[in-house]
Amino acid sequence: MSDGITGMVNRQPAWIMYNPIIDWRNGMWSLLVQSVIEVIVMSLMACAILSCCRLIRPIMSLTIFIQFLFIGIILGLNLVNILYFSDLFRGLSSVIFVCAILVQTFPFCYYCDLLSSDCTDLANLLAQSNWFDASIKYKSTLRIFLLHAQQPIEFIAGGVFPISLKSNVQMAKFAFSVMTIVQRMNLTNRFK
Repeated sequence: MSDGITGMVNRQPAWIMYNPIIDWRNGMWSLLVQSVIEVIVMSLMACAILSCCRLIRPIMSLTIFIQFLFIGIILGLNLVNILYFSDLFRGLSSVIFVCAILVQTFPFCYYCDLLSSDCTDLANLLAQSNWFDASIKYKSTLRIFLLHAQQPIEFIAGGVFPISLKSNVQMAKFAFSVMTIVQRMNLTNRFK
C-alpha cells in the first residue's frame, strides 16, 4: 500500500506493470486506476503462498497428528510382536510392514522441511541481492517479499510439534516407548 502511495506522489505507478487497457500517462485518473490495480495484484501475489498455507494448515495439522500418533502405536506394537511373538518369517513381514509405515509419512515431512528451508533461503537471497543499485520497482517488490518472509512457514501437527523429518524420527522413538510400557506392565506374559 505504501508503495502505491509513493508511486502516486512520484506520478508513476509503483511497479509500472504492463496494462494494455489503461495508459497511466493519460492523466491523474488513469494513474490512480493503474496504481490501485497494481496494489491489488501485488497484494494478492505476495500473499499467495501464505494464503495457501493458512488454508491447508488446519487440515494437515490434525490429520498428520493423528497419523503420527497411530504410527507410533502401531510401530510399538509391531516391535512387541517381533520381539515376543513372531518366528523368523512373521518377524520379517513385520519389519517390512514397519518400514512401509515409516515411508508413509516421510515424503510429507520431507516436503514440509523443504518448504520451510526454501522460504528462509529466499529471504536470505533477496536480502543479499544487489538492491542498492536496483530500480525503485525492484526495491518496492523486495520490501513486500521481505515483509512476508519474516513470518516463517511452519506446519505444526495438532498444535504440539512441528512436522519435519525430525518428528518422523521421533515417532519411531515413540514406538520404543510403547514397547517399554508393554514390558513394564508385563503385558507380554498375559497374552501368551
